[in-house]
Amino acid sequence: MFDVDRFLLDCPENVFNRGVTLRYVRRSCPPRQGIPANAVPVAVPAGGRPSGATHAAEDPRCRGSRARRGADSGECALNFVKSGLMSIYLTPFARTRLFPRTPRANTIQDCTPEQFEQHLNAHAPYKVLDGYAPFCKLHVHRNWTSTRCLTVPITEDNRHLLRSGYEARTREELPVLVRWFEGVEPPVAEYLVVILYSAEQLAREGAPIEADWGVVGCLYTAEPEEVPMAPITMMRNALGVEEGGSGVAIDRAAYARAVAFWDNNANWR
Repeated sequence: MFDVDRFLLDCPENVFNRGVTLRYVRRSCPPRQGIPANAVPVAVPAGGRPSGATHAAEDPRCRGSRARRGADSGECALNFVKSGLMSIYLTPFARTRLFPRTPRANTIQDCTPEQFEQHLNAHAPYKVLDGYAPFCKLHVHRNWTSTRCLTVPITEDNRHLLRSGYEARTREELPVLVRWFEGVEPPVAEYLVVILYSAEQLAREGAPIEADWGVVGCLYTAEPEEVPMAPITMMRNALGVEEGGSGVAIDRAAYARAVAFWDNNANWR
């Protein structure tokens, strides 16, 4: 019987420190329908897929790892990486927004795009959250950079620093009204909440990847929780893929929660 923990301890070169992901290779099994008993772990470059792998004896830990995701958040997060059920790729959409060519103070600091992707593949998240749809997951990592919090509370003392304008996220999308602070400096974030879409969803949106999950965004937060999606983003999603959304209908209760948050908070630049 293959022992995953023993493999991690005895491996001559620590795969997690070399930008690779431990994954289970599957045969005669539809993607994401479970892992057969003859699966074995192989090391895969970050964002890549295994090739030419060998299959071995039954591994009950592998068979049960998906079922164990429902345990506490820490164990769930650890299983995501140790059981090798996923590889993560930084999509061009997220790369442009998180790592702009001209560095900005309100984006990820002290880290290259390649280092960021490698870290996500090499370290188990502190916590895993469900996203707004089945194809969306959020991996909460403790902030290993000097990146500052994404949002700032609006007060009577700083309201005069708010600015607004019409902007588009990409050349293909229509501009929408946004607002932000200028002249403020929020504290360094405690957590980076990485927003992931499944490979299937990204393919539906015309952005196929060779990994299991793709990074589409990242939140910089003080608490290990999600910041509510902006109401305009919910609107765009409801409009469908043609307008830059995901095709998910608006959840009116979630929309109301988002309005309550963004009425009292804003991004900064």
